[in-house]
Amino acid sequence: MNKAVKIVLITLGSLGLGAIVFKILKDRNIIGNKGQDNPVSGGAGGGGKLAQVKGTSTNVREAPVVDAGWWDNLVVKVEGANKLIGSVVKTTKGEDGYTWYYLLLSPELKDNSSMWGSAGEHTHGWAREDVINII
Repeated sequence: MNKAVKIVLITLGSLGLGAIVFKILKDRNIIGNKGQDNPVSGGAGGGGKLAQVKGTSTNVREAPVVDAGWWDNLVVKVEGANKLIGSVVKTTKGEDGYTWYYLLLSPELKDNSSMWGSAGEHTHGWAREDVINII
């Protein structure tokens, strides 16, 4: 293989790897603007408000956006009507027009949030207003 072909292949591989890293960082809301953060009612923990499941189940996500594509941002699926999800930390208006709540997960959900088997991988997550009750 000549030198020019090697350079082209290395360049294309680097660009592809960069695109994958960018997508992962964007999906995890590390980069990019997903909306303005607003405190729920002042104070830590959103003024003591709690979130529970509305209906039969609620998906808690890593970012205030539903992304079930190549890299799904699902943290944990909470099942059971009126089951406690956690306490409200803050809110934001999502790109989809819904209000999203950033939640400190209950201890039980922290333990069930691991994709790789290590308990407590996630301590927080986002849930959309139409699938939770704020109490």
